[in-house]
Amino acid sequence: MDISTIYQEVDKIILKNLMINDDAMKICQSIGLNGFKRLHRCNIKNLLCKHLKLENNMYDKYRKVLETDILGSKYKIASIKEHLYTWKNSLSEDVKKLGELNKEHFNCVGVENCVIKETIEDMLHDYEKTCRWYCRFEETQWNLHDIHYLDDNLHQKYKELEKE
Repeated sequence: MDISTIYQEVDKIILKNLMINDDAMKICQSIGLNGFKRLHRCNIKNLLCKHLKLENNMYDKYRKVLETDILGSKYKIASIKEHLYTWKNSLSEDVKKLGELNKEHFNCVGVENCVIKETIEDMLHDYEKTCRWYCRFEETQWNLHDIHYLDDNLHQKYKELEKE
């Protein structure tokens, strides 16, 4: 795999997750979960920064323009249960792909890619939290009071993070 292909594949994953988080943000807001909405909004900003960083790295290091062709995908879920289940599976799959692409990058140039590594760390964090929340809500039989309690805590946490 050449360096352009590696960067394009990484960017596809970043942009796919940016779109998932954008759709999830709107859906969570529409079902009254403003903490999850803020979490996804912060993820959107973070992923956009990673996309731009990847584009800059591609040009600065290899003098090539990153041109990623992705098909639009809509993230359609009807409940927080479906959202957490779908999101955790998507994150798991994308972390594995990114790990493989980082190995390919290492094989091509002899060093890991910092954007890939940061993206993996962020996605693993979201995956860990999503798995915990899914298990927690399964144990409480998707009790709305518990979901809203967690959501209120997320809202406060991400509101503070957005101020920084």
